[in-house]
Amino acid sequence: MKSVYKIISLYVLISILWVFTSEYNRQNFLNTQHFYTYYTLIYVCLTSIFLFILTNKLTKDVEKERIKKNEADDDAEKFHDENIRLMQVFNQVSTGLVLTDAKKRDLPIIYVNETFVQMTGYAKEEIIGKNCRFLQGEHTHASNRRKIKEAIEKEESIQIEIVNYRKNGERFWNELKISPIKDSNGEVTYFVGIQNDITEKKNQSILLENQFQIVKSLLMHEDYMEAFREICLIIEKHMDYQCIIFQKDLLEERIHVLASGTLPEAFHQEISDFPIRPNEGVTGEAIYEKETKIVSDVNQHLHNEKYKRIAEDYGIQSIWSTPVLSAEGQVFGAITMYKKTPYIPTKSEVQTIETYAYILSLVMENIRIQDKLKRSEEKYRLITENVTDIICLLDSNFHIEYISKAINLLTTDDRPENIIRLFSDETYDKTMKYLRYLIESDEDKTLEISLNDVDGNPHWFDLKGTKITNDRNEVNVLLVARDITASKQYQASLDNILYIDTLSQLPNKYKFRKELERLLQEDSFFYMVMLDFDHLKDVKHMYGIEIWDHIILEMKQLISDIVKPNLLAKTGEDEFCFVILHDTEKKLMEKLLLFLNHLKKPIRIQYTDLLIEPRIGVVSNQKQSAGQMLTQAQESIQSIVGTTMDPIAFYDKQVSTSINRVALIKRSLSKAIDNNEFTLVYQPQVNIQTKKITGLEALIRWENDELGNVPPGEFITIAEETGWITAIGDYVINQVLQDIQEWIAQGKEYRVSINISYRQLMEVDFIDKLVRALTNSACPSHLISLEITEHSLLEDIHLSTYVLEQVHDLGIQVEVDDFGVGYSSLSYLRKLPLDVLKIDRSFIQNVHTDRRELAVVQAIMEMSRALQLQVIAEGVETKKQVELLHELGCDKFQGYYFSKPIPKEKLQEEIEIIYETKLK
Repeated sequence: MKSVYKIISLYVLISILWVFTSEYNRQNFLNTQHFYTYYTLIYVCLTSIFLFILTNKLTKDVEKERIKKNEADDDAEKFHDENIRLMQVFNQVSTGLVLTDAKKRDLPIIYVNETFVQMTGYAKEEIIGKNCRFLQGEHTHASNRRKIKEAIEKEESIQIEIVNYRKNGERFWNELKISPIKDSNGEVTYFVGIQNDITEKKNQSILLENQFQIVKSLLMHEDYMEAFREICLIIEKHMDYQCIIFQKDLLEERIHVLASGTLPEAFHQEISDFPIRPNEGVTGEAIYEKETKIVSDVNQHLHNEKYKRIAEDYGIQSIWSTPVLSAEGQVFGAITMYKKTPYIPTKSEVQTIETYAYILSLVMENIRIQDKLKRSEEKYRLITENVTDIICLLDSNFHIEYISKAINLLTTDDRPENIIRLFSDETYDKTMKYLRYLIESDEDKTLEISLNDVDGNPHWFDLKGTKITNDRNEVNVLLVARDITASKQYQASLDNILYIDTLSQLPNKYKFRKELERLLQEDSFFYMVMLDFDHLKDVKHMYGIEIWDHIILEMKQLISDIVKPNLLAKTGEDEFCFVILHDTEKKLMEKLLLFLNHLKKPIRIQYTDLLIEPRIGVVSNQKQSAGQMLTQAQESIQSIVGTTMDPIAFYDKQVSTSINRVALIKRSLSKAIDNNEFTLVYQPQVNIQTKKITGLEALIRWENDELGNVPPGEFITIAEETGWITAIGDYVINQVLQDIQEWIAQGKEYRVSINISYRQLMEVDFIDKLVRALTNSACPSHLISLEITEHSLLEDIHLSTYVLEQVHDLGIQVEVDDFGVGYSSLSYLRKLPLDVLKIDRSFIQNVHTDRRELAVVQAIMEMSRALQLQVIAEGVETKKQVELLHELGCDKFQGYYFSKPIPKEKLQEEIEIIYETKLK
């Protein structure tokens, strides 16, 4: 439009000038009649040219404007599309995004993404137009609010961790970053906020720090009530609940308030004393059932009117309680949380409170111990000397910030330089490596270390460390050292009793078997050699035990010097076994022949020359089990007994016969039950104190047309490998229940022990089948007991405990067979639901002559009395064995001295004979 005005103005100006000049020219220069005609013609031409030029320029300007407008429209459309794509991206990111208008008062929110909506629980319509402060609440720290306000006023970026609240009232930790957005003129037009929910991470950090604060509180406060009140406040601050810690009465099944944080004293009085039983409030039920109980809405879900009224009086609308239990399940009390709004705690919150409950269980257990110690100064002295833990706090440079007085166990001078002297170089290096691991990782770890006290006496400690980081990111390490010296010494003595031959100080049969299993797992080739000096028994009888001891030690030395085995053990009264790694058969034969040549020289004993002639069985590693290798070596030796053959026999020359027999047993087992080839025999169990038959053990026998009488020791292992043991076990259980019912009908009542394999325990429906068998037979459950070997129990201690507890619940006793073979099970005895220990027959055979076996039996008897378990001695064959074991406190026996296993038809006759000959 401006160009048009310019053209019109210019045209008017030129026209006026033309009129005036034309008049002037006419008067002064021209005098002709056609002057106006020519002059007008010239004017028209000139103005036409001028108008053409101006119009052409105007047209070009208009075209440029149109092109510019089209380009601007295209740019606007692209910008709109990009904005849409950007919004889509914002809605996909895992962090919450919020945009506020910096030009408007109070910075209203103009945009949030979907993650922000999910994180806060608010709909977009509820958010838009509000200030971000609507997410803040009671526990949002004033200093954090101030920092955010100052950053916005200064138009600066800020990153901060702040407490916010969701729509449902749930508190969460928000990692918030706020940044200003400026326009091309440098003015702030928007603020963008990026937020991450770090509640889980923050809770873990707070929980770790609070664990330290709890320990510190307990150490600082002499009054435990004050310490527990401070613990309540710590939990309340962390969890945004009101908290009470309850304590169980030591004598009665009742609960008392131990401490509280911010709840009023009047509330304590109303709930300070109540019984433990169902429907006795949330806390009573939680402790009764030993699990967390949650009432999210008191009005709807709390059914006890008394506690419902109390909750209403104090404005409490949701309650949840977690029991405080020891590792063994003993109830110490409970932590109960109260909230004044209906609320369901999150899984994370439940786990946090359960962690606090675990910490309190340790604290309460420790307090109970200390209360007992105060009652007796002597008991206090003994406990502090043997079980007191040393607690130590280190900074990130491993300087000691705190160490408890229990360090006096090692030194009375607790200066750091003196404490370091307690460490050997090796222990110091190992401990420093352990501390660096704790600092570099976020995992807890335990370590066993040995320290010498100021007198040079060694002490073993179980060291547990935890890395702690506070709000200022200062790292500390908390160490707790428990003295396990007595346990180590006891373990060493048990090792010596159970795994070391007293005379030779060599590993015994049980230790050798374990070592053999370890070698088999390593999958390396080796030979196992068994040396049998059977006729040495005659030497013992003729010349006495001292001469026999001397010869045994001579043989040990000779084997060590000549054969140089990698592992040597004394596996029997006059039997040695050893392992040779990596040798060829030829090299091994050379060593064995050299050994035999040395034995050709007689040994001079009391003016008599004695010639020692061993029989040697050799087995190569062909992926057998340790038990199979020992059996194969014995079979090799048996093959040359009573012959003039070479005294060395290699088992691998006889393998084919054994393999064929195993294959035949496998085939025959599958048909044995259908062909009625199995029968049961019963061996009585006798109580010589009451002079009564207390029970029977059911034993299976197999008679096959092709194999003949197959020993259980031969076919049971194969049945377990093939899985037929389950069907055989079911047959035994059903047959025993049927026999018991027949005896009941005859007026007789016997409790029968049934052998159970680990394979049966693994069956998912084992308990269901057992219940079904009892129901179908109408047999009383107390008349049977299940017998399982110690080795099977330890295959899976958790599975064994789970299944045997269900067996116990049915009223069935549980017996441990072959007890004593593996002492590692001792630590599990108190956890398993057991009733009877059956001492392995290997300890009984020579109990009257072998001091080591006598010591083992004594240890088992002492331990069984402490655990209130019955004991049955298996395999007794002589009156001497019975009398000696009875002196040790054993009243119940089973073995050939009283009776061999008897068929059911002859059992009553055999029992009458026992009463007449053995129990008068």
